[in-house]
Amino acid sequence: MLDHELDVAIAAARDAVGAVNEVYAHPFDVDYKERNEPVTLADRHANEIICNALARAFPNDAIMAEESAPSDPAQIAADLARERVWFVDPLDGTKEFVARNDEFAVMIGLCVAGTPLVGVVALPTTGQVFVGGPGGAWLIEPDGARRPLHVSSVRAVADSTLLLSRSHRSDRLLGLVARLAPARQVISGSVGIKCARIAASEADLYINLPSLRGARLWDACGPDAIVRAAGGRVSTVFGEPIAYRGPGLALARGMVATNGWLHDEVLAVMRTAAAG
Repeated sequence: MLDHELDVAIAAARDAVGAVNEVYAHPFDVDYKERNEPVTLADRHANEIICNALARAFPNDAIMAEESAPSDPAQIAADLARERVWFVDPLDGTKEFVARNDEFAVMIGLCVAGTPLVGVVALPTTGQVFVGGPGGAWLIEPDGARRPLHVSSVRAVADSTLLLSRSHRSDRLLGLVARLAPARQVISGSVGIKCARIAASEADLYINLPSLRGARLWDACGPDAIVRAAGGRVSTVFGEPIAYRGPGLALARGMVATNGWLHDEVLAVMRTAAAG
């Protein structure tokens, strides 16, 4: 089930990684788009490669990609309401790409009837590809070796490793982290890298607080599918599934990704923080 979709997404991500690395190997220009977000030739080339591959293989599916999404809200809502929607973040962590700290990823996800079922997160600087689908989650090494992934068995936030964004750490988020009091905090770029680390049991918890001006659905879909496939849990900060069917592209109710065991405890602390 969905084996062909996984194969196409993996191949497209690898082709995009080649384009990203070609730009990364030399000096490059940085432009800025809405919300003062950086964009580079790597973003644009990877976007084109992935979208062309998906459109060829699945001409009847909708594709929502960061560098080519429609601007018309009505068109966005119509596309998101379709049965199958691909979400593409061609370079998750462009700020990290610009900073040359290696913490960026190519991300592809497929939602079927609003549920993320396929996820691919490819890391250009290591050659690793994290994959999630109906058959489970696994890591593909550069030599082709495959290793199954499963989340950790940590059962208390006090014993957990929490991942924090390198570029987006608000006072509100830091206050919540203080309430959670995890054993360890690790700073990392890219939503995809953070969720891959949860899937690989290298960390246990990640929170992205609600914002109309922050993350978008293409930041969440692929990583969501991988964490789920590895046995973890993903929701909004209010506990419900992320609404991939719209009406808009903003991750407006935030995102919590955990190993599953910690999820209810995290949501309870968040409710208490909101009430206080």
